[in-house]
Amino acid sequence: MFYAVFVARAKQAMDLPHRAEMDPDYGLVADGLGPRIEDAVRMALRKDTGLSQLAVFQGDYMGELPNGRVVFKPTDFVWCLPRDEAREEVAEVYAADEPEPEEYEEPVYQEPVRRTGRQPKSPKKYPRREPVSGKRKRARAGRYAIALGVVATVAIGAAVVFQNDRLSTEAQPAQSPNSSSGPTAMNVPTASSKLPTQQNTQFPASVQVIPQQPTPAAPAVLVVVSTGPAVKLSWVGAAGANKYLVYRSTSPSLSTAQEAGSTLQTEWTDPNVQPGKTYYYWVASNSSGGSTFDPHYVKATAGYSFEQLHQMDANDIVRIKTYTTVFGVFGSNDQGTGWFLPNGYVVTCYHVVRNENYVIDVFLHNSEKKYHATIVASDPSHDLAVLSLKGYTGSPPNGGLTMSNQYYAGEPAGVLGHPGAEALTMTTGTIQGTLQDETVSGYGTLHNMIAMNTPVVGGNSGSPVLNNLGQVIGIVESAGIHNGDQSYAVPSKYLQMLLG
Repeated sequence: MFYAVFVARAKQAMDLPHRAEMDPDYGLVADGLGPRIEDAVRMALRKDTGLSQLAVFQGDYMGELPNGRVVFKPTDFVWCLPRDEAREEVAEVYAADEPEPEEYEEPVYQEPVRRTGRQPKSPKKYPRREPVSGKRKRARAGRYAIALGVVATVAIGAAVVFQNDRLSTEAQPAQSPNSSSGPTAMNVPTASSKLPTQQNTQFPASVQVIPQQPTPAAPAVLVVVSTGPAVKLSWVGAAGANKYLVYRSTSPSLSTAQEAGSTLQTEWTDPNVQPGKTYYYWVASNSSGGSTFDPHYVKATAGYSFEQLHQMDANDIVRIKTYTTVFGVFGSNDQGTGWFLPNGYVVTCYHVVRNENYVIDVFLHNSEKKYHATIVASDPSHDLAVLSLKGYTGSPPNGGLTMSNQYYAGEPAGVLGHPGAEALTMTTGTIQGTLQDETVSGYGTLHNMIAMNTPVVGGNSGSPVLNNLGQVIGIVESAGIHNGDQSYAVPSKYLQMLLG
């Protein structure tokens, strides 16, 4: 048999053993557990939960949850105390367990042993009494005065307690003759004695009974706001909630979740995540009446910073330069950016390479090695082209970039390319709109474009637009100064359609 401590109200706590009796599998998570009440209370106090009431039960240990919390089945309700008073009671009990110092006892005179034989009897010898000095007399008088003071204090305290008990008895309704008084705060019945039951429990004078309050409503509409290097969550608040508890797991099972944090607001950011790893989150509203879970979880994959993506994807970005001939003389035509697919092909904009009659040179980022390229697939209506590098064998330097069709207005995005045909640069911004139309002078109108506020310039055409998971959500089409800080990208879904 063990004693367990929960944070609860007295009226609610008295009903828990009854619920456990009705349900064989009923159990609660204990804040403290031990073979003595003092041990269980001290363990609960060390957890510093910040809650004010401690209720003690006698019952059975049922096991542990995956997160280490102890499950306990209550059979009898013992008492309920405010947190501060419980701490004082535990301190007094542990002090009473310490052995008291032994009192000094003066030696007792004994008769000398009588000898037999012819030897004469030794006369009785008594200890010599030294004359009592004035200093010793004053010390003895002081001890007597202290003893009399202690006796007087105890007498006065007993009178006050008697008076308080009399007033308390007058204020309480009459008790039936058969009712039995409950245990005091720490005078716990032994295993052989009968614990107070729900029907005859009377609280000691130090117990504060608080009226039961309803549990708060459950939060709702839990959503993932962003998934960069930190995962940000938001939800709709719940009536009666004083704060919210956030639980996290790497599987969609609440039984494996552990508390990851708490907040007074209706949003929370989790900075302790690993990029590329998927997490599941639940939120519970909490008050002094208990906690209520939103049973629905949200799934979030932690992302990377755009600085990390710059380092990770740099070798899969290429610089493109095209030439045309006029009367057999080569002349520079245009420059742009391209990027490797996992299959080894290179993607860019159609307006960068123009047509099959141009000479196309592709320069690798990691070595500046040049390859001639040809167009193997194109979609001029969406300004897309796919290139094959002559003489290039093997896999892309970093494995190539993957695509995603999931994006939304307000999402952060990064453009990794060669602005002005210069060094490779990551330009960051946010998506301002989707399904936008863009009219390009001398080219026509493009539909369903992604609008961004990234200030890209010439040379970025064909650059990948990355989300914080490193996925390509679009290909930069407009990098002209005439758009100011506004730029447009072709959604990656049209490239997927071109590739079949």
